[in-house]
Amino acid sequence: MLIFEQSQTNRRNPSQAPLAKAEVKEIPEKFLRKKRPRLPEVSEMQAVRHYTKLSQLNFTC
Repeated sequence: MLIFEQSQTNRRNPSQAPLAKAEVKEIPEKFLRKKRPRLPEVSEMQAVRHYTKLSQLNFTC
């Protein structure tokens, strides 16, 4: 199952994707994102479970 399939609107964890834009002066403007990346809106626990399950699949094959 893809993590995007578990996504639900407004379930974003602020530590995973902060709403405020970080001040970065060392990166040239042309390399900065113009819009927010499309990230799955899942709880922190859902993300941990998802990637733990993926890692277990890697070792069982």
